[in-house]
Amino acid sequence: MKTQIKYSFLLPLLLLFSCTDLTETVYDQIGTTNFIQSRSDILALAIRPYDHAFWSIRRLPEIQENSADQWVTYTRNGTLWYDGGKYVRSHQHTWTWDDDYINQNWEACWAGIDQINNVLDILGDINPSDYDMDADEFNNLLLGDRTLRVWFYIRLLDMYRNIPLYKSIKNTSLNTETQVSPQQTFDFLESELLDLVKKLPQKESLGGNGTKQEQWNQAGAASLLVRLYLNSEKWTGTARYDKCEEYAQKIINGEYGPYQLDDVWDKPFKWNNITSDELIYAFESNRNHTYNHYSSDMYWWALPCGKVSTCYFDFTKEGNPNFRYALSPGLDVDGKEYDYQLGKPVRKFLKYPSDYRLKMYKNLGNGEREGMFLYGYIPNTKEGGYIKQTNGTDDLYIRDQAGFFFNAAPGATIDDKVSSVEHADDNSGWRMVKY
Repeated sequence: MKTQIKYSFLLPLLLLFSCTDLTETVYDQIGTTNFIQSRSDILALAIRPYDHAFWSIRRLPEIQENSADQWVTYTRNGTLWYDGGKYVRSHQHTWTWDDDYINQNWEACWAGIDQINNVLDILGDINPSDYDMDADEFNNLLLGDRTLRVWFYIRLLDMYRNIPLYKSIKNTSLNTETQVSPQQTFDFLESELLDLVKKLPQKESLGGNGTKQEQWNQAGAASLLVRLYLNSEKWTGTARYDKCEEYAQKIINGEYGPYQLDDVWDKPFKWNNITSDELIYAFESNRNHTYNHYSSDMYWWALPCGKVSTCYFDFTKEGNPNFRYALSPGLDVDGKEYDYQLGKPVRKFLKYPSDYRLKMYKNLGNGEREGMFLYGYIPNTKEGGYIKQTNGTDDLYIRDQAGFFFNAAPGATIDDKVSSVEHADDNSGWRMVKY
């Protein structure tokens, strides 16, 4: 009781001597005077857009893979993955602006450009020597962000074609108020890349990009020029294949640093892809750090669902996968090959039986693997037997077909002859294990 009385008298005394001026200093923006205080602040600001860029690739499979010929988001077992028909519309190219994947890609790219414009505006007004930063390091950060901005713009040009130009938050006179022609956007990106390809650093030696994996260099800018010129005819109506060949050959000739094909097909896709000399620019794939490509909406959803991650892949970090994506079928329900030319990726791979990517995917441990596809029965290496369908009872048997097979034996004739993106079960469509 005495302790309680003592503290009850102490509190009013503290209040008597406390500061009573509660006026706030409100800042309406963050600028160089109250944000950039050290070299680490410069690095944090300049590198932030790369984190967003890595995340933003999760928006691409729906609009660029699922709408192509090789992938499908089937409506499984009558209802699963129908979601109001938006994935069917993606596959059939009948999407509308109300379908979220249209707006999500738009927002993801513009958010990246906005972040980069903020970086360029702020860092353009400071002297790196004031923060004990080497001038070359500082300039390479700015050049890298400009290149990353082109990367975002190329995605927008590819997906939406008519877009505004937005180059600065601070100097609005550099921006357009409305959409511009694809040619105007093309010209801006070309001029940026032609400047960047001369100013960025070169890769110095073989052995992969190492710690510079996510840093743009001359070959990276040249590869974006190759992509720009390759698509020029479709994007602007003017063919530029001669320029595409010119810059591709310069990369091959080593004018922008040494590169070469790896000795095994999957080295660019391994966890230690920083050692790959085939990669020009890539986001690091590291089992202990970055793995956004193995997550929802990405390749982690191109696999059978259930216990497959722990009972077959021996991979648990992201939890169990889902079976959203699968390869488009090459055979009808009776096993007859479709006569159309597009799609049918499995049939095309099977024309080359010596291609060792056709092997059933298997995790060999220590970052090694073999094969690229999942098909047939999938062994349950932990519990015995095979991976089950979503009913938890029937063995999964993955076919290069789409239909309602349920527990039908391999090669069995079924009565239901319907095969479509809206008429498929767990067994429909080979799975592709890829990043």
